Amino acid sequence: MKIHYLSDLHCDHYISETKGTEKQNRQLTEFLRLTGISKIPQEERYMLIIPGDLSNYNSVAKVVLIKFKELFKHVLLVNGNHDLYMCSSSQAKKYNFNSFGRLSEIKQFCSENDIIFLDGQIVEIDGKKFGGLGMFWDKSYYNYLEKREASDNEVLNFYNNYMNDSRFIMNGEEPYKIPLAYGGSYFKTSFNAIEFFEKEYKKLQNFNDFDNIDVMITHYVPTIPHGIRTKYALERGTTFYMFDGEKDIERISPKIWLFGHMHDKFDFIHKDVRFLCNPNGYPGETHYTVDWFEI
Repeated sequence: MKIHYLSDLHCDHYISETKGTEKQNRQLTEFLRLTGISKIPQEERYMLIIPGDLSNYNSVAKVVLIKFKELFKHVLLVNGNHDLYMCSSSQAKKYNFNSFGRLSEIKQFCSENDIIFLDGQIVEIDGKKFGGLGMFWDKSYYNYLEKREASDNEVLNFYNNYMNDSRFIMNGEEPYKIPLAYGGSYFKTSFNAIEFFEKEYKKLQNFNDFDNIDVMITHYVPTIPHGIRTKYALERGTTFYMFDGEKDIERISPKIWLFGHMHDKFDFIHKDVRFLCNPNGYPGETHYTVDWFEI
């Protein structure tokens, strides 16, 4: 079985939202060329796995997913943090300021189009088992760098000042303005990242070694400090790109673990599991190749 995998596509940076136009079709063709997907021989287009961050907008995600489904027999994906974004006031109002309403819409779309969206489930395809969910970050890397146990408030305050996620992921309440001491203000949402991680982590507990999972898929890497970009190893912001899943790696024990979010290529063995990351990234991040592996 040959599997292609590509994370962090960020399609809306390459493809406009104007559905069905000549411009969008041209952009889609160019996107497939840039990623290398169009170069994959037809006989090898069996399965494409996307470990999150497909698009900031469902309208673009749907167009791309339909095209992927035309090209590949099986398409599997999990959500990333950008798949929860509300990037404009009109988008936020459309989903009642609820990122998870947006997520529900894309899940329903996948279900209607024979595309597999994993959110805590296992699917079996041709005798191989695939498990997955988006996951989220925890405090572990922050504590690792600080060499102490930081409070939730300390980490959340840093997160709110560091990550766009804190402004664009919403949980059903309209963002509110926070005044700054030196003038001006910024928007804040009531989304609690640590509480969301705990909900995601409960889903991860559904997976065990007796499930005999061949490929596990998450947007966030579960190992510290292996799956990080070296130049960011000492930055506290790296906290928001991983979680401490060392015990989970041992418990689930898949053959391969695919992840995204890092915008860098990875291929390493940890606890007898092969970890792989193959990102597309934003324009200017010159990855633009699709790697493949066989199981």
